[in-house]
Amino acid sequence: QICKEFVNRSVYCTRESNPHCGTDGVTYGNKCAFCKAVL
Repeated sequence: QICKEFVNRSVYCTRESNPHCGTDGVTYGNKCAFCKAVL
């Protein structure tokens, strides 16, 4: 699973810009933001 390191929901996401496209058609700012949205 690509989000395994974000399972702990207390992880803080940085504002690093590294766009990650979700299958929902939304582009998230980075992998952390994507994983927080889908978990």
